Amino acid sequence: MAQTDQLTRGAIATLADLARGDSGGSFGARSLLIYAFDTSSPIHDFASLSGQHRDAAIIILDRDWAIDSDVIESIVPEIRRWHSESKAG
Repeated sequence: MAQTDQLTRGAIATLADLARGDSGGSFGARSLLIYAFDTSSPIHDFASLSGQHRDAAIIILDRDWAIDSDVIESIVPEIRRWHSESKAG
């Protein structure tokens, strides 16, 4: 479980960097969403979500990753900080 959490945390951090334009990449996102995506759901559910948030980077987290609350708690402050910086700048 701890290894899974570490891998999940790393994947989210990398995607958040890309969404912000760090690490040499950018989605051009003005907002960052974390969306727990059930891989058994029809793909049109994801497509409609994407359409509603065209200027957002959507991070897909398979529920099988079993993200612990401490991982979420470590991500939320970073997202809030990024949103604050985006609004200010």
